[in-house]
Amino acid sequence: MSEYAAEGLGSIGARIAVIASRIISWLFSLIKPGHKREVQSAAITALTEMAYKTSNRKIVDKIVKGLAEALDEPDDYIRERALRSLERLITKRDMISRQTLSLTLKKLQPLLRDEKLKDTANLVMERILKIAQVDEGMEEVLSYREKLEVNQYDIDDIETLIDSGKQEVVVEMANITRRFSRRLSRCSPPITTQEGWMRSG
Repeated sequence: MSEYAAEGLGSIGARIAVIASRIISWLFSLIKPGHKREVQSAAITALTEMAYKTSNRKIVDKIVKGLAEALDEPDDYIRERALRSLERLITKRDMISRQTLSLTLKKLQPLLRDEKLKDTANLVMERILKIAQVDEGMEEVLSYREKLEVNQYDIDDIETLIDSGKQEVVVEMANITRRFSRRLSRCSPPITTQEGWMRSG
């Protein structure tokens, strides 16, 4: 199964909700130990694409939950790929249950202390904290944030926001940048002839 075929399977699965649950279960079975690396990789790609392309809440929640449970796998490669997928999918907040997000939070805890995986695990944690309020022990999601505030995001989040249908946040970020640039240009002192000559020299 190639990466290209996996993406195609993701698209098909997103459109056929009737058999999606069976496809999801089959794909998760392929990431278990004993399968070839390329098969495991393609299965995770297909699951991620399926969750991205569907508007079915149950499908997204099932895939995110399965990826969170995959963080218990002994294989660092599988855990790394699952973390990367979760980083992309977490922003689909309207399609992920609080219980599933709490499970993800719980499964992240040991990986935050893992030398190989802690950086990627921290990225997923940051995504969760941007969309949800969590308890002091960082083990349970208490509630989702009421509003996606622009100041919760930076330039590195733009691609994920667009993929997740949050274009309005990107537009507002662009508007703020334009307003800031205009104010900055008004505040900047004009360059005199002498200053211009000195800079060019």
